[in-house]
Amino acid sequence: MIMKKYTERRMREVTTDTFRIELNMPKEYPPIKARRTEDGGVRDRFFAAKAELPDEITVVRPYNVDAFANPVTLYVAEDGDDAAAGTKDAPIATLGAALDKAAGKGGAKIVLRGGSYEIDSPVKIGAEHSGTEKSPLIVTAEKGEVPMISAAKKIPASAFRKLTDEKMLARLTPEARENVLVADVKAFGITEFGEVKSAHLFMNSVLLTLARYPNDGEPLINVGERIVHTGFEDGERRGDWEIGMEDEKCLGWEWNDQIHIHGALCYEWNRYTVKIQAFDRENKTIRGFGSFERNAPVKPGDNNTYFFRNVFEELDVPGEWYLDRNDGKLYLWPPKALEDSDDIRFAAAPCNIFEVKGAKKVILDGIDAGRCIGGAFTVEDSEEVLIQRCHVTGTCSLGEGRSKGSVDIKGGKLCGAIASKIEHFTGYAVVVLGGDRVNLIPANHFAQNLVIVNPHNRHATSTGGCGNVFSHNYLHNTTIGDGGHNEGIIEYNVVEGGDTETHDSGMIYVAGGGCSSCANHYRYNYFFDFRENDYGIYFDDLSRGMYAYGNIVVGNGYNEDGSWHSGGRGYNHHNGGEHCYYNNVSIDAGYFAFGGDITYWLFDSNWNSLAPGILGASLDKRTEKYMGRNPTYRDYCEAVDQYFEDKKDPNYVVKSGWAERRLRTPWCNNYENNVIVRAARPFKLDNGEETATCLDTNYITDDDPGFVDFEGRDYTIREDAPLYKKIPDFEPIPFRKMGPVDDFDD
Repeated sequence: MIMKKYTERRMREVTTDTFRIELNMPKEYPPIKARRTEDGGVRDRFFAAKAELPDEITVVRPYNVDAFANPVTLYVAEDGDDAAAGTKDAPIATLGAALDKAAGKGGAKIVLRGGSYEIDSPVKIGAEHSGTEKSPLIVTAEKGEVPMISAAKKIPASAFRKLTDEKMLARLTPEARENVLVADVKAFGITEFGEVKSAHLFMNSVLLTLARYPNDGEPLINVGERIVHTGFEDGERRGDWEIGMEDEKCLGWEWNDQIHIHGALCYEWNRYTVKIQAFDRENKTIRGFGSFERNAPVKPGDNNTYFFRNVFEELDVPGEWYLDRNDGKLYLWPPKALEDSDDIRFAAAPCNIFEVKGAKKVILDGIDAGRCIGGAFTVEDSEEVLIQRCHVTGTCSLGEGRSKGSVDIKGGKLCGAIASKIEHFTGYAVVVLGGDRVNLIPANHFAQNLVIVNPHNRHATSTGGCGNVFSHNYLHNTTIGDGGHNEGIIEYNVVEGGDTETHDSGMIYVAGGGCSSCANHYRYNYFFDFRENDYGIYFDDLSRGMYAYGNIVVGNGYNEDGSWHSGGRGYNHHNGGEHCYYNNVSIDAGYFAFGGDITYWLFDSNWNSLAPGILGASLDKRTEKYMGRNPTYRDYCEAVDQYFEDKKDPNYVVKSGWAERRLRTPWCNNYENNVIVRAARPFKLDNGEETATCLDTNYITDDDPGFVDFEGRDYTIREDAPLYKKIPDFEPIPFRKMGPVDDFDD
């Protein structure tokens, strides 16, 4: 359930005549002195880095856009004229024409009147539109009005008629026959239908569901044991695969070449959409040709499941649709009775809404953007671009030639999105990439006070680079993804629900694959009501050197037979090392810390296929500045170098060298002053016990350690909490500050 206590918080705006974004984040990263890793270097490094940060990174608040001395003010309205002067009484028709008039003015204010603006190419803001401190470029909504910018074609609600074609009706369920409507979209100039996996239909800005089986919320179909062909032959990838299909309902469909499946055929954490190439009714099999993760064959597994997409017969619940690409007929079971005012749109052609490149001092305020195959706001190589109080909905931002995020920031510095809502996204909601992580030059990009809900993607975010912040956000039924980042700060976020598809995931998922990504601060976050994912914070695949402190993970408890629900593991480091877990709280999670499946990395085929790339990434990330900042990395590289030297010996025996053994197993993780409540087994460290430090400092209990209201989920620590008797120097966790900021808390 989306919690209103987090979604309805409000922020004060800043009234000033100067637009300047300033964050109290480090601007440079000095060397850290530490002992060798095995002698306490992990702990030394953590406390030195922690001491450099303020308790909270500056919260950027929305700016009052009427407070600046803009030399030019232009108005844009649906009924405007691009040849007009751009006054309130004689508005311009398009935002592009208004930007042309604003170019070279040293800043301008463009006011968008309420209404619907349909574009077929991005709105571009470049260096020529840059503003100044006193006169930023402002694109803002008229007070009390909502301008909606879309890159999807409108289909009038009146175009939909009751379905009367007897042949088509016979393929539907009895209830669907009474409710499914049909429209000829070609009559409205829609002739490009795009790929099944990326074309979208929106109604009143909500992304509707392509007809599927099983329906959302129903058990998925298991790959099963009857695999006719795995997609491999004699160890080589062939590509096409064939699996059994025993479901009698599917056997009754009228099959065509547009049916797809979405799911996991190899690894349960890797889900993708694949077109079905053939269906054999006699042998009850389906055949497809699809991408495979790490050259892995199709295989059975308890969690290897899928569902069918784009099946006309399965248009059986409100909110589903189906497009016949041969005749342009769009079939819809509307989520409610249609009215002339309903805004129905179809998108197939890739198109971002805003593209900001090379610009400075820009504010985008109060805009409703989306309903597109692309991103709503893409910001590249720019400085001080602020997206505030916007609504982003209905974006498909994964695919060739498209932005990867609904809000996509890369390069430049001090750009961010704040106080906005992002929903109905099929790629990432937010991508923040910037800064030089090898030379430790921060970008200081930020994403703050966002409400991210109604996702159609497992991970809402992707952050990378150096010195960026993701803070005070609320996410529902999706997760925070972080990869390829150094000195990043993920703080004061609330994640409810998490991953809805995959067990092998975390409320915060930190990608492995690059052992030089390290020194990120994951602090003061709250995770609860896990849907599918097993982990609170997940440092994957030999990751190293991360800091997790002041977080609260509330798992889902365990079953009567002793098995654990999702949320059964608080922290997973998947055989990574040099991590520091300090001053966290874990409640009802089976393990506080989980090392991952040690056999995964000790199994030679996995090690041989993955390790060279992961470890090899460390070889070119050794600037003196980086090594001075990360002293334990210097020790790590000694093992990497020795491992590659050992491999040159033709007589080398696998796992015989100290370097390989050190790299394959968890190494020198620090677990200090954590409060662990109702855990079946607090630590499962997979051969990491010998080098783990401070295990005896943690407070493990089945009782209330001293929360203000344990049952009411107020995990603020009382001053007289019993835990202080066990951990006298436990640092109070700022639980009530987590999530979006509320400046008007009554």
